[in-house]
Amino acid sequence: MTRALRLATAALLIGWAGPALAQSCPGKGATLTGTLRVERHQHPNGSTFQPWMLQLASPTCLMIAGLDDKTSPERIPNIRKVQLGPSSEQQTAQLKGLIGKSITVRLDDVFEPHTAWHVGDAVSTEFTIVRP
Repeated sequence: MTRALRLATAALLIGWAGPALAQSCPGKGATLTGTLRVERHQHPNGSTFQPWMLQLASPTCLMIAGLDDKTSPERIPNIRKVQLGPSSEQQTAQLKGLIGKSITVRLDDVFEPHTAWHVGDAVSTEFTIVRP
């Protein structure tokens, strides 16, 4: 194989693989920045609920945990909304003051939506607000 052909082949392969490899895909411990929103949804049982949603400015990749410890995390490349489930009254109070603002959170867990109460592309019930 000539040098020119090797270079052309390498450039072609980098062109195909570059975008796929460029996007990091963190999981547990990921830090995300977005706008905090409260949405209104209707559960199939007829009741309504208003989940906390972190709306990301652009799609991001996350490694999402499965439903049990035996399932390997799955790479989800187009996360746009993360549903946040506050774990305390203090955290709920803190979120109330941040509606409509840009915040940064560290996801201490992140898992796939698996009930009708989960409406985001991903869900976190253990998170830390690192920048209001």
